[in-house]
Amino acid sequence: MTFLFFLFTGKRSLPTFLILVLAGLFTTLGIWQFARWKEHETDRRVIRADFAEPALSWNEVQASPLEFLHRRITVGGHFDSSHRMILRDQSFEGVPGAHELTPFFPDGSKEAVLVDRGWFPASDEGALARLAEIPLPSGQVELKATLQAPQKVSSFWAKLRADDPNRWYLVDLPKIAPTLPYPLAPVWLSLLPSKSSAVWPKPLALALPESLNNLSYTFQWFAFALIALIGYGAFQRKGWRKSRSLR
Repeated sequence: MTFLFFLFTGKRSLPTFLILVLAGLFTTLGIWQFARWKEHETDRRVIRADFAEPALSWNEVQASPLEFLHRRITVGGHFDSSHRMILRDQSFEGVPGAHELTPFFPDGSKEAVLVDRGWFPASDEGALARLAEIPLPSGQVELKATLQAPQKVSSFWAKLRADDPNRWYLVDLPKIAPTLPYPLAPVWLSLLPSKSSAVWPKPLALALPESLNNLSYTFQWFAFALIALIGYGAFQRKGWRKSRSLR
């Protein structure tokens, strides 16, 4: 009796089938994570390439801003200090905090664009009070930033999280826009770090999709599949040898 035939005879057929199904599931998850890694790596290359392009002015992108995502832009205008808000639950280097989101009116525009001015340390409960202590530039200012697409809810649990007009989990522009008394651009701006930046909020470096986790999970799922097959095969091989010796 061959070892393969032995695995599919008697009471061993059901556990053998279950192990094969389990190994197939682990392999499928590994393939899925590998595909996600490739997707994120492609996104990272595209974002870096867009960021490396020459900076544009707001007037050059205003008509169709979604066509210029991740591009660097320069825009002059003024902030609306009466509608400052936060992007909550944003840790940085292990420290809890939030990002400041403030509407900004480009010169000559009646449509505002939401600006992420950067991160500041604060507890979730005290973030709004902390924001009120952070000075906001008044009058005419010039910003250097990158164009970003609206963030969308990507999980069931995120849909259950309650936002309010001053505290948001995502830069979800379709949800934020109705809370403001003026039109809001379909993109938002992420300020770029500069030597003149205030201590808080702190503009962060260009955000890139995380890909190393996906690659790590790929190897883990493939390892689980091999462990299941090799471990089960080694266990059943002892019984197979014993059955052969009794003949």
